Amino acid sequence: MNEYQPPHNLRAERSHEVRPAREHGEIDWRRIEVAMHRFGDHLAHGINQAMAEHREVDHGTARVIAHVLGRGYGRASALAEYGRTGEGDYLTLRDEYLDIYGHEQADSMTRELIDWFGTHLIQHEHTGSQRRYMNEHLPPRLEQLLVRTPINIGRETFTVHVPATLSSADIAQVRDRIVDLGIQDDEELQAFVSLPDVAADAQNLREALADHHIAAFDSIEDALTEIAEVDQLERDVLEYAEEHHMIIEELRPDYHALRETADGGYDFVDWKGRVHVFYR
Repeated sequence: MNEYQPPHNLRAERSHEVRPAREHGEIDWRRIEVAMHRFGDHLAHGINQAMAEHREVDHGTARVIAHVLGRGYGRASALAEYGRTGEGDYLTLRDEYLDIYGHEQADSMTRELIDWFGTHLIQHEHTGSQRRYMNEHLPPRLEQLLVRTPINIGRETFTVHVPATLSSADIAQVRDRIVDLGIQDDEELQAFVSLPDVAADAQNLREALADHHIAAFDSIEDALTEIAEVDQLERDVLEYAEEHHMIIEELRPDYHALRETADGGYDFVDWKGRVHVFYR
């Protein structure tokens, strides 16, 4: 889909740690439908501009989307408040729009509006993974966006990343699962789930950790020395110099350059005084 189209009968129509959406009662789908038709041209203009410029929808368009969705819950909803005032954030709005998003009555147009709206909120707050796996010529998809999320376990807070389609209840289940995996006692796992492209809800976290974790080091210099095989490089240089009757008095690794090179194939996580290295 390269261009958003308002409903075909637009002119005829004109002559979800968050407050869960279900608190507002059943969704009034008819009111959402009427509002979508009423504001169809405005929505189409804002979305088509975003598509043409390869960006998220602007704040004004996001407010219109919130107003349309909020009609399904009524004036007391967080979505309706955002539509009226522009006040609200990802956490206060998430469960409401995800409740609509996952409902069996939600059609493709409604879900696309929520894809745009949720992506706008997440990217505006700089908590998302960007459209890393998305085609910039197509609308965004919440399921392909990971959101940085703090999870409290005991006295510690761990940063994980979860798909933007997960509600508060879903994230609570993720928390329970990583507790079962023993995250509170496993610094390797703690470092791994902090990576922005690791989905904490994945069923194969342990297997992925085993496949990607290389080792933990006392410093970034130690890590780079091992990864870049600096000791072997030094021996090679000295052997070359000896063969060509040259004297080299000092060799010093350029750790900045080594890091730039290593970043193409490795992730480095500085965690609790150790540097954990992972294959990308």
